[in-house]
Amino acid sequence: MSDLPQLASLLKSRNTIDSKIATLIGHPVQAQSVGEHIASVIFGIALEEPTPHKTSDGRFTRGPLAGHTVDIQWHPRHDGILHLKTDPLPDYYLVLVGSKEAAMFHNLSIPWVIESVFLFDAGELYTALRERGVQIGKSTSITGPLWERCLQLDEETQFMLLEPDERTISVEQQRKHVEQVLSRENQSIFVAEHDSQLIGYLSATGGYYKRNKHSAEIVIGILQDFTGQGVGTQLFMAMEEWARQKQLHRLELTVMTHNKAGVALYKKRGFEVEGIKRHAIVINGQYADEYYMAKLLE
Repeated sequence: MSDLPQLASLLKSRNTIDSKIATLIGHPVQAQSVGEHIASVIFGIALEEPTPHKTSDGRFTRGPLAGHTVDIQWHPRHDGILHLKTDPLPDYYLVLVGSKEAAMFHNLSIPWVIESVFLFDAGELYTALRERGVQIGKSTSITGPLWERCLQLDEETQFMLLEPDERTISVEQQRKHVEQVLSRENQSIFVAEHDSQLIGYLSATGGYYKRNKHSAEIVIGILQDFTGQGVGTQLFMAMEEWARQKQLHRLELTVMTHNKAGVALYKKRGFEVEGIKRHAIVINGQYADEYYMAKLLE
């Protein structure tokens, strides 16, 4: 029996769906155009009109990246490949990627899904690739460490809240978190990089209400190989400059009492112990205490 009638029916359904998607996004239905639309809505990006020689896909319109140009890419097959431009260079690459499993098999159909979102500083990415002798162009292979460095903190230290197998952030959770960070004036994330690899970060989350929006909760993490080199101090200096600009008054954090290096760093930055959370967390089956610490900005 011929399968042409079934094929014709499926094509008719696909044409109907593609027409509705094209009307919704205002462009022909391709993974790139759909990805650009999704990213523009989620991350507050003003898209540029398509031209033969456009230098970027758009600009961020809110948050700490406001005004910076961005090249958006959606790769339903997460094969580690990026399409990089050199003339001119965008400020950032925002990359939506699908399943790694789909890249392992020669599937007849690759589903259009987004499992992860990555933001690359274009200049630092280029520097790292050139140092490795990687040829930069339309199909540039990006090594695993450049994609996944952010997960290493959980593997290296017991001073973070999450254990290695607990950082299972879904796309929806990640989308909401990034959108929240970019949309609120009293919160931000600061990162430290080395050869385009994430070596540390500091997040500052301000209060949501009138009575506590002057306060921000601090969380910091630094890779083991880079501790004791001033990375934490630099992150705190950048954060405190931002906090003063945003008229924040109170910075607060918690730290395990046996984290001597962390306690020393926070005291060096002017934080004081305000109290102790007894048996606050469990590490390897043992209870551990935490200090409440805070700093008031003048």
